[in-house]
Amino acid sequence: MYKVIDTILNICCLLMALGYLLTVLWAQLNCSLIPVIGRQCRGPELDAWMIPFFLAPIGIPALIGTATMLWGPRRR
Repeated sequence: MYKVIDTILNICCLLMALGYLLTVLWAQLNCSLIPVIGRQCRGPELDAWMIPFFLAPIGIPALIGTATMLWGPRRR
């Protein structure tokens, strides 16, 4: 039973991390903060980065959890 719950939590963590990365990628392609990638924008167009900003409290821990989930068993 614990294995099933662990698998479900791992899948949810992975999906949240993937969703967060997709919002960051979408914002980067629409309004680039890095001059080499995408088109530059200024002013109110920078609002594209508000979605990743507000999702960061969930997305960044999900990324860390996914990284430890994927690379943790290899270290043992």
